[in-house]
Amino acid sequence: MLRSLALLAVSAAAPLLPASVADVQWSPSFEDALEVAASEEKVIFIAVNMDGERANDQMAGKVYKDRDIKELAAETVNLIASADRHRKSGKCPRFGCESCEQHRFVDIAVREQILKPSATGAVIAPQHVFCKPDGSVILSVPYGISASELEWCFHEAAAIQAGVELADRSHSGRRPRRLIVGDVAQLGGGDGPVTRDEALELIATLKKGGNGGEQREMIRRLATSDEPEAREYVLSVLRAGGGSARGGGGGRGGRGGGGRGGNSDRERGQLLRWIGEQSPASYWEVCVEFADSGAEEVKQEAIVALEQLGAEDSLSVLMKALRRSGSEPERQKNVLRAIGSVARDDRKARSALLKASVDRKQPLIRANALIALGWLDADDDVADRLKAAAMPAVHGDLAKVDAEEVTEEERLGAVVAMGISRQPEWKPFLEQLVSSEEEPALKEAAQASLSVLSGKPYAGLRSFLETAGSDEIPRERLFGRGRGGPGDREEGEREGGRPGRGGDEGGEGEDG
Repeated sequence: MLRSLALLAVSAAAPLLPASVADVQWSPSFEDALEVAASEEKVIFIAVNMDGERANDQMAGKVYKDRDIKELAAETVNLIASADRHRKSGKCPRFGCESCEQHRFVDIAVREQILKPSATGAVIAPQHVFCKPDGSVILSVPYGISASELEWCFHEAAAIQAGVELADRSHSGRRPRRLIVGDVAQLGGGDGPVTRDEALELIATLKKGGNGGEQREMIRRLATSDEPEAREYVLSVLRAGGGSARGGGGGRGGRGGGGRGGNSDRERGQLLRWIGEQSPASYWEVCVEFADSGAEEVKQEAIVALEQLGAEDSLSVLMKALRRSGSEPERQKNVLRAIGSVARDDRKARSALLKASVDRKQPLIRANALIALGWLDADDDVADRLKAAAMPAVHGDLAKVDAEEVTEEERLGAVVAMGISRQPEWKPFLEQLVSSEEEPALKEAAQASLSVLSGKPYAGLRSFLETAGSDEIPRERLFGRGRGGPGDREEGEREGGRPGRGGDEGGEGEDG
């Protein structure tokens, strides 16, 4: 297994590190990091972190202390940026750097020279940026990521810096979904993140009642908090109808209950959509209660919210929902999409998606199963299925669906899935399709997928995805600006000027 960036670097390999790997060594200043990186031709790794928020705490307490990450960081020049003070003097207890003033001054420098703050000065945190020795950005990932995804970033940044292809990835790292090549995410305007004290204060205010419009705004704000009390209160609001609610923690109207149709179902659906776009991944526990009962519009919003939250823990619930959705094509296609988003390397989920992708009776199901396959880890069966669907006339020998039965939506869905995968192995296939395809929409979709494979955001796939999947509900969190959804914005921004903290790995937020 490849563990050392020196295997990719121009310089000779560094000696093996001792069994007890030291913590990440943080450079004292941005200027010092540039100087050392230039003299030693090293990649600069910048970690942006803040206090009091789950994804940031997970990065600081777990991911940065992962053995593989510490080994990789031993061969880069590292900067920790945080505006918080953890101790008046002496070594910082959170990051282990020489002082809190060190990471505070680094925070100021990287905000000015690397990051893209909002109009209010807030920046995305956690956020991880890899730069060349001259300070130009190689790649970045906004919001929380796993140790495996951060490991991939170290290897990829080293490969790009060394000018080599990393097609043969002989390491366990996984490409992050929110990867940005050559730039950092632009943050829209907004307030700071919801702290625990603010969440509790919001709950107390909501319990007093008041103007319905103001309450809805406060509930949405509360739904960006990863505190258990916030989740419980939001759940009580959904049970009561999705508008305003008093006495959070109560109002248990039964599983998926509380609504009587009409406005309550509409408001419940709107709040579930907001949760899918803005809330931390832990809110999957809130959404599952409404994914299998109640009004149809509420069920669909809850399932799409689960797709966008991307919590692996929700897979078992979604697999059960799939077995019960056979007579409801619209619901089944959304469940398939959600399974793809959360499954990644699950064998049973992959089998279910492959089976659905050759459903001879339902082209809609086939198209959406093909889209869902794009989220899964690389697999020969998945690759063969996508090839057969994208170019049935050429790869008909791989197909279980006759070439003449393959719809344009299926072909489009397969091409979109190749972009979603972010697997560079699809580049030659997509380039061939671009050069040989006569159908304009399919050619454009292939070009869009190639752009994503080169590091562009998923937003470029949005229109093709909606056509292929016959989508009525936008996936704004995953694919940027949708059709009429709340808070239209490009990928990497927060909806409606409200900062969120949901993410693929725990929460996510902004640091003012």
